[in-house]
Amino acid sequence: MLILGLSPTSHDSTACLFDGYRLLAEVSQERLTRRKAAGGGTPLEAMDECLAIAGHRHNRVDAGAMNRSLCAEGYYRHFTGYRVVNARLRGGH
Repeated sequence: MLILGLSPTSHDSTACLFDGYRLLAEVSQERLTRRKAAGGGTPLEAMDECLAIAGHRHNRVDAGAMNRSLCAEGYYRHFTGYRVVNARLRGGH
């Protein structure tokens, strides 16, 4: 089972590819863009590079995993108080 992992953080976006529990590739976005701390978005180039290193295509990926930093705060129900107000003011809810 091929699992594509994404970490689209604001500081340094990365992607990794696993076959079951075996790591096949891991690439930081900044290594491909040559921009220090290249983050803040989906690491598309890093995803493509991980798949190329492992010799697979996008249609072979069985599952994806990511941390929650990519999604808007409105998708999370456990935020209360200040976080809810802040998300609404910024349009994240």
